[in-house]
Amino acid sequence: MNYSDVLANARECIGKYCKACPVCNGVACKNQIPGPGAKGVGDTAIRNYNKWADIRVNMDTLCENGTPDTHVELFGRSFKYPFFAGPVGAVNLHYSDVYTDMTYNDVLVRACAESGIAAFTGDGTNPDVMTMATKAIGNADGCGVPTIKPWNIDTIKEKMAQAKASGCFAVAMDVDAAGLPFLKNMTPPAGSKSVAELAEIVKLAERPFIVKGVMTVKGALKAKEAGAAAIVVSNHGGRVLDQCPATAEVLPEIAEALKGSGVKILVDGGIRTGVDVFKALALGAEKPDHDVMQRPPRARNERLLSWGLISRAYLFLGVLEAAASMAVFFFVLNSAGWHYGTPLDHFDPQYLQATSACLATIVVMQMMNVFLCRHPFKSPLNFGLFDNRYLLLGLAAELGVILFIIYTPAGHWLFGTAPVDASVWLLAVGSALLMCVLEEGRKLWLRQGLASNV
Repeated sequence: MNYSDVLANARECIGKYCKACPVCNGVACKNQIPGPGAKGVGDTAIRNYNKWADIRVNMDTLCENGTPDTHVELFGRSFKYPFFAGPVGAVNLHYSDVYTDMTYNDVLVRACAESGIAAFTGDGTNPDVMTMATKAIGNADGCGVPTIKPWNIDTIKEKMAQAKASGCFAVAMDVDAAGLPFLKNMTPPAGSKSVAELAEIVKLAERPFIVKGVMTVKGALKAKEAGAAAIVVSNHGGRVLDQCPATAEVLPEIAEALKGSGVKILVDGGIRTGVDVFKALALGAEKPDHDVMQRPPRARNERLLSWGLISRAYLFLGVLEAAASMAVFFFVLNSAGWHYGTPLDHFDPQYLQATSACLATIVVMQMMNVFLCRHPFKSPLNFGLFDNRYLLLGLAAELGVILFIIYTPAGHWLFGTAPVDASVWLLAVGSALLMCVLEEGRKLWLRQGLASNV
């Protein structure tokens, strides 16, 4: 079967609403609700398609020959391609009677699993829709994502239990469906969700939860706050609110806002070809440096552990840390009345305090070094200082360990330490800030050098 055959078959099965156009751009079906078209003036579906078409790609065939690896991993599962089938509900209402929601989802889930991708399944007012969709996902070894409408909490609990029983690797909610005209005033009731309500739903899922229908940075941050593992940038094809921006327009700023958060970003709306998928992947990635393509390429024989990296780590930052920690060491001894040359027993309280102060300084400066090493020549202020929760948790754990070592009897017994006063911590923090200033000066010098070579 070729593409022409697919179109011919589609025209027999699709019903009166979809025209099975050679180019699915939303023009022929605009302002058709029910049906596949957009709401109101019907321009959002058209805009979705046009904005992907406005984005151009560059060609470079001067590279090593080979087959690109299209595999993608999501929530512990590997998929053959970086795209999934989107959820479609109310098949009879929007398209034709050839398929029901149940038969459509059954075919969709099975075909996607056989092709190495996953299907998002739809939901509906008929409870059998979710029952059959989750059954199909269960038969496909959990290779599917049940998408639950934003019903009331009791209905959500029932449908969530079905989703979990299917063994699905993730569960989604199309929160934007709260504005669909054919869901308003229906039984069960559906509606918008607060962050607190969404957080409760996320906990019910007991697996990665995907929020579909995010179109703003504010909305993305709310989903993150609620505990979502992923979002789908989606305007529901313009079927909820007309005259919305295209998903391609808002995707870059949302990706930037969620950078380093761990929240996965998916997108739909107007994507028709593999080139569109490529564009979506590029827009959703972390923004590259604006001048990255203007820099000379790294030499083929350049090692990851280069002399530049070694000199920065050991001859610059390492020297600064060593000098600062030894300075604090002698500061503590001198403050206690010790004079250079006077022997000290290794159990002497003065010596134990001095070594503890030295250790504390090293730890504080290493905590600062974590931020300084995020980029070889950019300032840490260019990145979100608090957007990497795993990094912050690691630093908090490190601080907890050093406090345990220095201020608890068990720490004293295990590591031979002694408590230090606040002046030590002030010196340690001051040393870390001084290292930051010097490193920022070095990076500024590097940036100026790069700029002069462009």
